[in-house]
Amino acid sequence: MTLRSLHQKKDNSKDIALVLSSGGARGVAHIGVIEELEKLGYNITSIAGTSIGSVIGAFYACNKLDIYKEWLLNLSKKDILLLMDFTFDSRGFINGRRLFRELKKIIPDRNIEDLDIPFSAIATDIMNRKEIVIDSGSMYDAIRASIAIPGMLTPHIKGGAELYDGGLINPMPINRPLRRNGEKVVAVDLNTWNPDYKPKKKEPNGRLHSRLDGFVKMWENFAENKLRRKRSNQKIGMLRLMSEMFDLMQEQISYYHIKETPPDLIVKIPRNACSTLDFHKSADMIQLGREKLHESLEDTIF
Repeated sequence: MTLRSLHQKKDNSKDIALVLSSGGARGVAHIGVIEELEKLGYNITSIAGTSIGSVIGAFYACNKLDIYKEWLLNLSKKDILLLMDFTFDSRGFINGRRLFRELKKIIPDRNIEDLDIPFSAIATDIMNRKEIVIDSGSMYDAIRASIAIPGMLTPHIKGGAELYDGGLINPMPINRPLRRNGEKVVAVDLNTWNPDYKPKKKEPNGRLHSRLDGFVKMWENFAENKLRRKRSNQKIGMLRLMSEMFDLMQEQISYYHIKETPPDLIVKIPRNACSTLDFHKSADMIQLGREKLHESLEDTIF
């Protein structure tokens, strides 16, 4: 019996609607937050997630988050590299088929409407300038659309439309969780800038980093040639620049969403805790999520 099933029949005062923001590998901290909420007796009645928030949210909603967590914690840098099926596509340098093939081996696909609790994923239709809320159909199709960071992961095609990462338009979907009985809203923000936060440093594997850098540079050269850009005066790499731009955009949008619709409790994960693809730091991120939840509870009457 899971912690979730133990707490599912608790009184309604412990019911919460959960909002999980976008933020790449920092999103593994969502797992730590969820685990601590359950230990404290809270009952999650619905989830809205963007990007990595949609991944964690979907797997929790189908009661398979423990399987995903175990899979993550066993990933090495080499495994992460091997999951990246690089492609010469100017819309993104990773195709994503290999990753989803591996995930489906451990967690079968389900329709969202058949999940254990209500769930919605946020994606972006860039060409039609609109937010797409996915709350039915294939769980994996919803995740795939919600995590497609432009320039990094190719878009998900649905009904002729190219769907991209929901973080472009709604990285903090506070307005999207289903609240049936006035549940309190708990939001996890992965895009809080904290210059004083010092992440743990680990020695990189030089050979693996050089291989990954080679692939990245190859894609950067391809993309830049397509866009006819020059590298002569470039101070930082294109991939790094895109990542920083995307994070800054999400930070600003999240700030205004939180200001407009304040949640009852907000858990702030520092944006500089790790980079977008640092999934080998999953154990650290889970622990960080646990710690930041308790810090938030200490600072808020909830």
